[in-house]
Amino acid sequence: MNFLVIDSHFPLRTGLSSLILQNFPSAQIDESKTIWSAIPLLESKEYDLIVTEINIDVSDCRHLIRVAKSRAAACRVLIYSKLNGELFAIPLMKNGADGFLSKSSGKDDIVTAIHTVLHGGKYLDVDLQLKLSANTESLTKNTSHNRSENLSGREASVMRLLLDGKSTKQIAYILGIKSNTVSSVKQRIYKKTSASNPLELYCRAQFLISH
Repeated sequence: MNFLVIDSHFPLRTGLSSLILQNFPSAQIDESKTIWSAIPLLESKEYDLIVTEINIDVSDCRHLIRVAKSRAAACRVLIYSKLNGELFAIPLMKNGADGFLSKSSGKDDIVTAIHTVLHGGKYLDVDLQLKLSANTESLTKNTSHNRSENLSGREASVMRLLLDGKSTKQIAYILGIKSNTVSSVKQRIYKKTSASNPLELYCRAQFLISH
């Protein structure tokens, strides 16, 4: 199997590669310091798994996922990040990532995440799973409130694009409206859904769809 590890910190990058080799002895591992320096590797080789960190601007990660999946549809992408999973996990997984793992995770969790995504599953670290479960339970207890706060057509369109990981500027372009209009609609969406972050918004959206 071919693996690609992307991390700007040499000790983390080599440590992760070493852990992979311990558990997948036949793995062929390439390393890259940045996402953009990894793109040429994707264009010359098909990977079974990419483990990558992300930056605050996740557009480069979305580009990486698109290139990787177009090159090899079976390629799995695991996000390995110190950033807040509540803000980034769901949008990136909606854009094709197969898992999200905190850099504070233990070795066993890392190995479990890799096994899970390689076998076609999706992986969220334990903390995110607990928060997702708690948010869903909270939504269930407020069914009548949720139904009374129906979204308008425009709000529903903006919410779908938000959950697809689109930025305010991208949403404005797609819908043909101004960026400040998108910002106002986003505020209304979060108010109506009582969500405070993308993870809660995702839970709310799934609840509304299923009821």
